[in-house]
Amino acid sequence: MEKNSKKLISVDCGHLGEDIVITELTRNNYIASRLDDRAKLFDIIAMNKNGTRFCAIQVKTNQIGSNRFTLGQKNEDYNEEQTHCFYAFVKLKSDKNSEDEIYFVPFKEVAKSIAEEHKKYLKSTSKKGAEHKDTPIRTFILDENKHQKYNFSILNLD
Repeated sequence: MEKNSKKLISVDCGHLGEDIVITELTRNNYIASRLDDRAKLFDIIAMNKNGTRFCAIQVKTNQIGSNRFTLGQKNEDYNEEQTHCFYAFVKLKSDKNSEDEIYFVPFKEVAKSIAEEHKKYLKSTSKKGAEHKDTPIRTFILDENKHQKYNFSILNLD
């Protein structure tokens, strides 16, 4: 039972992050809607009021206020057709954050970053000196000096 309750908390956390992103986009005069599960790569579609510019958003939510977000090996893949695709990294209010925070980052930047971080990980050793084994898990480290919270202009909807 405990295992299932942890999964439920994780799923609720993800939906909460999506709700926060949709709310903030709407509050800033954009149109935003959650996509159904058939859209495997994206959670939200957003557009300007005129419907002339749009973007797709994948939401990653962190409930402990950390700048580290877990992704998968598939997130290293990027093609030039994904120029209007972004991640919304949501840091929920916690002991480390006085409020919910959203950081938008282009797909291309995340793909490059997680590939580089994974290479560093594989070249490093564990605390006990053992080599790290390759896994499909990737980590994106949000740089708050580089990425501004609530920077909607990066979405190019205006």
